[in-house]
Amino acid sequence: MSKDNDKNFSSTDCVDYAFMLDEYGIASVNDVRKIIKQISLKGIDANPDEVHGVLLSQDPSLGYCGAVLRSDYLLLEKLCEGGMGHVYKAVHIRNRTDYYAIKILPFHKAASDPTLVSRMQREGKLGVGITDNSIVHTIDYGHFQYGNFVILEFINGANLAEIHKHCGQLPEHVVLKCALTIAHALKSLHDLPARILHRDVKPSNIMFCFDRLDFVLIDLGIASTSNQYDAFHQSLTREFSTFPGQCPQTLFFAAPEQIRGDANGSVEIDFFGLGAALYWLIGNKTVFSEKEIYQIGMKQHVNHQPLTQLKPNFNQRFCEIIDKLLSFHTLDRYRNISTLISDLEECKMGMMDLDTSFEEWALSVSESFTFWNSTTVNNIQSQTNIQSQIDMMNDFTIL
Repeated sequence: MSKDNDKNFSSTDCVDYAFMLDEYGIASVNDVRKIIKQISLKGIDANPDEVHGVLLSQDPSLGYCGAVLRSDYLLLEKLCEGGMGHVYKAVHIRNRTDYYAIKILPFHKAASDPTLVSRMQREGKLGVGITDNSIVHTIDYGHFQYGNFVILEFINGANLAEIHKHCGQLPEHVVLKCALTIAHALKSLHDLPARILHRDVKPSNIMFCFDRLDFVLIDLGIASTSNQYDAFHQSLTREFSTFPGQCPQTLFFAAPEQIRGDANGSVEIDFFGLGAALYWLIGNKTVFSEKEIYQIGMKQHVNHQPLTQLKPNFNQRFCEIIDKLLSFHTLDRYRNISTLISDLEECKMGMMDLDTSFEEWALSVSESFTFWNSTTVNNIQSQTNIQSQIDMMNDFTIL
C-alpha cells in the first residue's frame, strides 16, 4: 500500500510539470508558469499539487486531470464516473509509454458511506500480487490529496458487451476460447492461498486486449475470499434481493444464491457467473428475465431455458457444459474448475483449426475497433474502455 503523495517537489519539477500539462493538452505552459509565480509570491513553495489546486479553482470541469498521484502518475482524462467515484487514465511521469487506469474514491463520497473505503481497500489488497495475465493487474492502492485510489494496468481493448454490440454475435470458437481463458483466470484466483472469489463475472467484466489478442478478467470490486465471506457481503446481496425499481445489471449474471442473499462463499458462484456470460454471448439473452430474478429473490425455484434447446445448431457438448454451469442448485454445477477446464479442452479438440480461426477473428476485431475509435467525434482511443475498463464503477454498489 502506498503512502501519501510526496510533497517534496521543487520549482524545477514544476517547470517539467508545466511542459507535461501542455504536452497532454491539460493546460498551457504559460498559464502554469503564471500560477507558479503567483504561488511563489505568496511565499509558498510551488509544487504540482498546489498548481493543480489553482487550476481546479479556475476550471472545476478539469476534475482530477493534471493531478499528480504519488509523484509517479499524471492523471490525463476521465474514463468513467459511477456511484462510487471516478476512473482516470494516467501516464507514468518518468516512463511516458506506460499507461494506467486509476480508480478514485473522493473523500466526500467516502465520508457519506464509510463502507466504500473498506471495499476499495479490500479490492486493492486482493488484487496486489496477482500476476496471471488473464486477470487485470493491480499495481498499488492508497490515498492522495483527493481521495482513495487503486492503480490498475490500462488495457487497450474493449469488453465483450461492446464487441457484441458493434460486431454482432461472437463465433462459437471465439466463445470457447473465451471460456477457457476465463476458466483459467478463475482457477488462478481460486487456487490462491486466500482463495479469491470474483463474484461478478459478466461480459462487461471480460475485456479483449488488442495488444495481446487475448481475454482479460477485470474488476475485483466486489471480490472476496471464500473464508471471509462475511456479513458485509451478505448485506450487499440482501440489499438487492428485492431490487425496487430498475434491476441492476449484475443480477442478470448472478447466481441464484447471490440473488437470494444466502450465498456462503463457495466457488460455484463464479461457475454460474461464467456460465451466464457465455449463455448471453451465445444465446443473445440473459439466463433469467427480470421477473424471474424477482421470483428467485422471493425464494422461488426457476429453471433457465437450456442452451441446447435455444441453440440446437451450436456445438451441443459446449452447450451442455454451459447448462451445467447454470444449474440452479450449487451441487448440480461443476465442483472442480479443473474438471470444467478438462471438459472445455475436450470441446476444443473437436473444433478444427480453432487457434487459426481465433487469430483471424481477433485481428479483425482489433482493426474494426481501431477504425471505429478513429472516427468518433472525440477521436479518443481509450473511449472503448469507458464501459469496460471499469464498468467497475457502475456496479460498485451491487452484490
